[in-house]
Amino acid sequence: MPFRFPLAALLTLREHRRDLVRQALGELLSQDQRLQQQIESARHERRQSVESIRQLTADQQFDPKAVSSHRLYMAWQDQQILLVEDQRTALAAKIERCRQLLVKADQDVKAIEQLEQTQHAAYLDALLKKEGRELEEVWQAGQLQKQGLLQQHV
Repeated sequence: MPFRFPLAALLTLREHRRDLVRQALGELLSQDQRLQQQIESARHERRQSVESIRQLTADQQFDPKAVSSHRLYMAWQDQQILLVEDQRTALAAKIERCRQLLVKADQDVKAIEQLEQTQHAAYLDALLKKEGRELEEVWQAGQLQKQGLLQQHV
């Protein structure tokens, strides 16, 4: 009879839970990457606005309305950057919690896998002992049969 792990369903359930946590972590990390890209894009646009203001003020005939417009846009960009950075900070806490959950889920799976390995090793050991006893019995029966044949000839 082949080895059948009695907690196989629980192991499958824990593996599925670990996979879900791993997937959630991947989604959170992907979201964090998108937020980082938004910050980089906003910072790039802000640098371009600073350069535009420099060019506008370098001219002899600069337009104060254009400079003011660029400064307002830069202030809006600064607010957007702060907003997205706050979102990343909140997301970082979720990512850390998800990582902790993943470690716990992985430990749960490994504990059951270790139990399975231990039980499988015990099963194999019992099987080997049983086979050994059966071989011993066959050998003893053969020995008894030989002795019986020898006694008949004597």
